[in-house]
Amino acid sequence: MELNEKIKTLRKARNWSQVELADKLGVHRNHMNRLEAGQYTPSIDLLKKMSAVFGVSTDFLLNEEMEIDEPLNLKNKTLFEKIKIIDDMEEFDQSTILNVIDAFIIKKQLWSVMNKTSVTS
Repeated sequence: MELNEKIKTLRKARNWSQVELADKLGVHRNHMNRLEAGQYTPSIDLLKKMSAVFGVSTDFLLNEEMEIDEPLNLKNKTLFEKIKIIDDMEEFDQSTILNVIDAFIIKKQLWSVMNKTSVTS
C-alpha cells in the first residue's frame, strides 16, 4: 500500500476528517487533500508528525510492503489516545494492563452466557 493510501486509511480508521488531521499536523486542509491524492510527498518533518499522530513508525508509513492488517476503528477517541500511551509503556506494565483487560472481557463473556442461560430456563 502506498503512502497516500495509508494516510487515508489511517485517518478514516480514526474517524477523522481531512480538516481534523490537517489541524493535528499543523498543515492546511488543501495540503492534506493533495497528500491523500498522491500529488504531494510529505517532508521528513511532516512524516514524523504523522507517525506520532497515528501512533505508527515512519518505517511503516514509508514501506509499501507493510500493510495495514485491520484499521483501528474506535468510536471512543479517548480510548485510542490511551492505547497509544500504553503502547509506549514498559513490557511489564503492558502485561499488567492486558491482564486487567482480559479479566473484564471474561466477566463480560460470563455475563453474556449467564443471561442467555437464564432467559432460556
